[in-house]
Amino acid sequence: MTTNRTLNVHYVGTFDDGTEFDNSRSRGAALQVEVGTGQLIPGFEQACSEMEVGETKKIRIRPEEGYGPTNPTLVQEVGKEAFPEDFEFTVGEYVSGQGENGQPVTGQIVNVEDTKVTLDFNHPMAGKNLNFEITAVES
Repeated sequence: MTTNRTLNVHYVGTFDDGTEFDNSRSRGAALQVEVGTGQLIPGFEQACSEMEVGETKKIRIRPEEGYGPTNPTLVQEVGKEAFPEDFEFTVGEYVSGQGENGQPVTGQIVNVEDTKVTLDFNHPMAGKNLNFEITAVES
């Protein structure tokens, strides 16, 4: 991999079902990639490492080279008493709070029962294949 190199890229990211999850063109700004710094998911950085301006690549990144596999220990049940009394629980919504050591945490509500709620603290893209069309552009 070529390291210590900066490259500007436009990209479109989709899941296997074709759902678009990110698009640099719709934001109107290319992404500046600093190859070799480890700031991006490994599969994306590797794909950019040998690209030249004007080149376009289509890649598929498996979870191991992306956000990792889903970790079942990060799906946890929490008592409803941990939430404000008037909190409205909606499956699919994200909630933020503090972990046991006071660190910020975000989880997705995946199930609601009478006295407890199940939260998934995995990264939203964990366990998913990520497809990218990447184009290297002038800075």
